[in-house]
Amino acid sequence: PKHPAHCMLGLGAMRQHAETLEDGSIEQESAVKRFDSFAQALRHSVGEVLAPALGLDADAMATLTGLTRAVDENGKHVMTLSGAWPLEVKRLTQTQQSVTFAGASYGVQVELSRSLRHALVRRSDALASFAHAIGNAWRQALMIESQS
Repeated sequence: PKHPAHCMLGLGAMRQHAETLEDGSIEQESAVKRFDSFAQALRHSVGEVLAPALGLDADAMATLTGLTRAVDENGKHVMTLSGAWPLEVKRLTQTQQSVTFAGASYGVQVELSRSLRHALVRRSDALASFAHAIGNAWRQALMIESQS
């Protein structure tokens, strides 16, 4: 397969937004903490709930992308499904627009394989579980944010 999992969760917009904030500022620290806690919560929940839809291991079902800048050995951008275009391209994903300009604190770009999309259409319970997993990950991250 071209991609490492059936569900790719792109957090590049959140990472990129945090990187553009003033270094060491409270705003940047908060954005990084939000990004980290949301990534951890997604990592632990989404693959598990999607695995039964295709009968595969959780690790084969979901992967997080955009956690770091995608560059080659020369430092040149490599195209990936990360949730964010590089700033120099002067284009924005919907996720980048929501995090950068619309004031959303959290954002994830979801890419699903064709076989997973078909399985979710056939199994509304799996689709509901997937939606709940993302929502629960967001609530977990919010809870961590509110404790600091």
